[in-house]
Amino acid sequence: TEGKVVAAGDASYGRLGHGEATEDARSFRFVEVQGLPWSEDDSAERVSSVFAGGATSAAISTTGRLFTWGGGVWGQLGHGDRKDSVFPSAVSGLP
Repeated sequence: TEGKVVAAGDASYGRLGHGEATEDARSFRFVEVQGLPWSEDDSAERVSSVFAGGATSAAISTTGRLFTWGGGVWGQLGHGDRKDSVFPSAVSGLP
């Protein structure tokens, strides 16, 4: 999994980014976060930083794109709505 993003724990609100929104943290297993840029080519866009909060997560790519996922009830994901997201999505409209 070198260069890929993995997550584990409570998947409430889709905060793990693997397509599920379950509250069961007992089945602790590492899963790959889906939908983030990754390539074996070091010159291609890849994730450079990952941030995680109580219900939301974010990643910044090597080209400066911001991806967010998880709880979005207050619009905090920046996707223009108030919905949870179980997969990372790029935030548009940033400079």
